Order: sequence, then C-alpha cells, then structure tokens
Amino acid sequence: WFLLDYSRHAACVPPMSRALEARSDRPVHGAILLGVTFVLSGAVAWLVITVAGVAGAVHYSVAPLLCILPVNIVFRILLFGRLRVSANAIPLEQSWPKSAEGVKVSVIVPAYNEEGCIERTCRAALSSTSAGPDRFELVVVDDQSSDRTWEIISDDSAGGVAVDPRMVPVRGGSRDGADWKGKNWAVWQGFLKATGDVLIFMDGDVILQNGALESLLHRFFARDSVWLTVCCFSDFKTTAEYIFGLPITVGVMQALAVPRVDLGQQVYAYGQLNVFRRQIYEQLGGHRAVGHVVAESHELAKLAVAANVKIDAAFAFAQTRLEWYTDFHDCWQGQLKSICARLKPKPKVSRFLVVAFAIIYVIFLWLPWVMLPFQIVWLIDGSSDDAVALCSAALAGIQISLVFVQRVLARIKCGYKLQLWYVEPLTAILVAAMLIRAAVHPQAKWKSRSTSGSNKQPPRMLTADGLKSVLPWSSAKVVPV
Repeated sequence: WFLLDYSRHAACVPPMSRALEARSDRPVHGAILLGVTFVLSGAVAWLVITVAGVAGAVHYSVAPLLCILPVNIVFRILLFGRLRVSANAIPLEQSWPKSAEGVKVSVIVPAYNEEGCIERTCRAALSSTSAGPDRFELVVVDDQSSDRTWEIISDDSAGGVAVDPRMVPVRGGSRDGADWKGKNWAVWQGFLKATGDVLIFMDGDVILQNGALESLLHRFFARDSVWLTVCCFSDFKTTAEYIFGLPITVGVMQALAVPRVDLGQQVYAYGQLNVFRRQIYEQLGGHRAVGHVVAESHELAKLAVAANVKIDAAFAFAQTRLEWYTDFHDCWQGQLKSICARLKPKPKVSRFLVVAFAIIYVIFLWLPWVMLPFQIVWLIDGSSDDAVALCSAALAGIQISLVFVQRVLARIKCGYKLQLWYVEPLTAILVAAMLIRAAVHPQAKWKSRSTSGSNKQPPRMLTADGLKSVLPWSSAKVVPV
C-alpha cells in the first residue's frame, strides 16, 4: 500500500495520477488504478524479458533479477528517502504552556497482564512532569488481569506508585457479556473515571521521557488541535524484533504515514498515544463506538473524518519510548493479531489473493540471496558462462546491498539499529507465514484473549444503573453515541 501510495505522489507520475483521479470519485481510487497499472506493467515486463531470456536475448538467470531491480530501488531507497522526521517532530519543552492554564490533563493507560512493565510506565509518566494533581492525573485501568498488575498500580505503601496523589488506579469491571475487543473496555472505563479537559490515551508499554507531557501540550494548543495522534520512538531491544523485521515493517512504515495524516491525505491514527479534547472524544463516541474492533484507532479515525474532525499527527521520538515485544512468541502473536484484524472483515476471495501475494513476496525477497551464492560458485568452477554469471552475481549483490542501504536510512532517519539486517530472507518467510495463516484462519489471541469476533456493532450502551452495577465506583454520565 505504501508503495502504491508513493507511486501516486512520486515526481514522475503526477500527470498520470491526476488523469486517473479525474475519472474517480476519491483520490484513493486513482492510487489503486495507478498501482494496478504499475503491477501489470511489471508483470508484462517480467514476462517479456523472461521470454527473451529463453530465446537467448537475455539469459534466464539475469532476467528476473533485472526485473525486480527497479522495484527494489523505488521501494527501498526512493520511498524511504522521502521520510522527514524532523519536519513533523514535536520540540522538547519543559514548561507548562500558557495556553493550557486552567486545563487539567488525564493520561489514561489500559493494562492487561502488564506486570513486567506497568510500574516502569507509571513511574516514568509521573516523573515526566512536575504538574500537580490540579493539572495532571494518571488513570491506570487494570482490565481484570490474571497477574500482579492490580497489586502494582494500587500499591500505596511506602515506595508504591499509588502513593503519588496524581495516580488514579482503577480496577476494571466485568465486560458483562458485551463484545468488547482488545483494550477498548479498559480505555472506556478510564474515560469514565477521568476528570481532565484534555485526554491522553497511552498504551502500557509507552515510556514517557522528561518534559513529554509539556511537549505534547505545547504542540496540541499551538495548533489548536482537537485530536493529535503521535508516532512514538520504537525501542526495539530483542533479537526477535529484528528477525521479524520490525524496524522496517513497523518502525519506518508507521513513520511514513505521519506527514500524510497531518495534511489530511490519509485516514490513519496511531494506537499507542493519542491526545483529545474531551468534548471531541465524546462527540465521536470514543472507544465505545469502536469497541467491537481490534484496530480501534483506525476505526475512530474514520469516524473523525466522517464528522469533519481534523486529525493532527506528529513524531515524539525525543519524548517517548515504545517497547514492543519480549520474545519470539510475543512477536508472532502480536503481529498475527494485527494482520487478522485487517483480514477478518475482507471477503474470502481477497484473503486468498493475500496468500498468492505472500508467495510472490517470498520469491521476490529470496531471489537475490539465492542467486548470489549460486552464481559465485558457477563463476569459480566454470560451469556457466563467465559474463552471465558475473552479471547475475552483480545484480544480486546490488539488490542485497540495497537491503543494507535501506536499514542505513532507517538508522539515519529514525535511529533504529543495523542489527541483523542480513536476516531478511527469514523475515520474508515469517511475514508470509503470518499472512497465509491469517488468510486461512483469521482468528488470533493476544495475552490469552481472543481478538476476533463476529459482532459488527459496538458494545451495547448500558443505562446509568446498569453501568453502576458493572462499575461500582462509576458516577459518570453515560455519553450517547
């Protein structure tokens, strides 16, 4: 999708893009048409060159490498080269903005089985600002965890996080049979408990740095925003995260969306950190309106566009650290959950097209890595024409070097390490396996909870009395959608 999107805005194609968009109702249709044209052109070129190779004009070992070279250059270099983090970065601030005087901020954190990181998250958030309880509160909702999450966030003994008067631990209630997915129920309860005028929804694995709150508010009020979605710095630490290729497939790919979202050219929102004006969040229906889906931020963004609510987007690399997964199993489950959430609503035909794409994807990425050693061996033992073997080896070597250059760009622009850049063939197999698994059986679990369901409607609205029975502490007015 990013490749198609880039092709629509690349310097060489605006005339064609405009011509295509003139025949469509929405710009995205032009992108799809151009993308289809791009793919079909590539397929035809591959076929022609391969046939020519069989005929002797171009050797069969050179033809496929020659075909994928321009795609590699566009995707790995030109696409990543347009990323400008500094242009949309939030400056680091330490003082409370004057425009936010008299405003109270509620940071809402859902937590389910987060005993490994929730204490660090809470302490980092509380120490990131000197604002008192009249300006800031940290609402942490335990979503009926089976580990020590509640004990940690409610610990008010000496040294416990709940000693801080700004800390508001919430013991989440039962879902009461409603089809809440993911973190939506916990987030909604946090909203009901929060008293702030500005709401910041943050995942339990986001670590705020000093000045983070003030920086976010400066940006929020300077732009007179109503919704600011924030791209955090992904702090990849485990070997598994690099094997799964997360610095590219997650880190850079997510970062590419920031300028387009900020300009209103793409409907998207990051799930890890979002800043809302309370009245706008209520107007959209909040997480209750999207409580039946896993990719709640994307669905909420669609509601915002439908309601003509502007979404601002920015990088907060200096103010945040986002910790993803702890091991290989977590990586698999976490990525599979996201893929299943996107494929589940699609018709079966579309899902099986994804299987075909997964196979092509593996071949595409594996081809240079397989061809290079074979051509070197043939070049050494003389079992192949030297010119052909040398040409094939050179083409394969160039494309493998592009993998390294891509990671160098990710290092320069986003700060991600070069660690394990050479395991891309293994990454390709893992990604393809997840795509195929999700297409065949789009059901997944995350932390022992199912993330799939058949309900296409938001969870039912409880009456004030019904809400009181589920959440004894609640005295909040139920906001209709």
